[in-house]
Formats: sequence, structure tokens, C-alpha cells
Amino acid sequence: MRTRGLLLPALAVGYSWVWRDFPGTLTLSFDTLRAVVMDIARSLERGGCQALLILHGHGANANSVKYALRELADELELRTLHVCYPHVDQLKDAVETEMWCGGNFHAEEVETSMMLHRFPALVRMDRAVREYPQPSIEYDMSSLPMGALSESGVFGDATVATAEKGARFEAMWVEASAKLWTDFLGETAG
Repeated sequence: MRTRGLLLPALAVGYSWVWRDFPGTLTLSFDTLRAVVMDIARSLERGGCQALLILHGHGANANSVKYALRELADELELRTLHVCYPHVDQLKDAVETEMWCGGNFHAEEVETSMMLHRFPALVRMDRAVREYPQPSIEYDMSSLPMGALSESGVFGDATVATAEKGARFEAMWVEASAKLWTDFLGETAG
């Protein structure tokens, strides 16, 4: 399933405050990411764009993007949707290993496989680890960063990652994202 549209360059930096303890992490503030999304959407509408799909693969970006799009709903006619790893629940049947806390993941089998599929030269499988940090109820309710939970940044098992799995995961998400988008456009047409 494919859709027509203009593909913009990816934003290389998002809201990554939770990973601040790991060297090399770059982050925008919550408000900066929100403002960037709003400015891009305004520019697109000014240029004649009628609908905007934002795909991102980082859960911490979700609230900045969601609140930007909600604010824009009062100002623009642009139809907007944002998607981050659609249908994550389907992963439980597709992965070989247990997912952290029943459905969360970072730098483990799924994401490492996707990197092996797309950018194999950037992955050092000789350094892959299996780490299931102790869940903390404080994480969602405080300023606790991910570095306080994980030594490696891995939340799951990266040692079983393969490029073949990455291709399957990517195909699954491309299909799910395209369906969400075409369904959204059909529901909001008018």
C-alpha cells in the first residue's frame, strides 16, 4: 500500500532529555520541538499542503508533536496525524525475546534489527547486550532519566538482532502507517 505525497527530510534531533546521561545525546527542549513542528506545518499549509503525516520513532517526541498539532487545529485547516511505531502490540508475536515491561523497547531486538537492516555499518554487534532494567514506577511520574535505569541504554535483548528481522519490522510498520494514513484521509475528507 502506497500513498502520494511530499517527503520532507527527517529531523535529526528530537526531544531526548531522558537520554541525557548518555554521551553524544543531543536534544531539543519540549517547547522547541513543539515550535519546530508548528512552524513546519504552517509553512506546508501556506504552500498548499492539505494534510500532514508525522512519523517518528521516539516515544518522548509524542507529546511535543501531539500538543503542537492540537494547537494548530485552532489555527490551520491542515489535517494532521502523527504516528510512532503503530500497532506495537503486534510486535509481541513478531519478536524472539521478551519485551521490557510487556511492550516497551529501546535499542534491543527490534530497533537494533532495524538499524542492521538500514545502516549495518553503524551497528557493532560485538558490543550488543541484553539488559532488562528494573522497572521504576517513578520514571513516568518524576524527572528520573533513562540513564538512572539502564547502564547501556538497552531495554531488552539486542544480541538476537538481525537485518532480516529489521526488514520484517520495517515492512510491518510501513504497511501499518500507510493504512492509518489512508484511513485517516478517508475519514477526514470532506
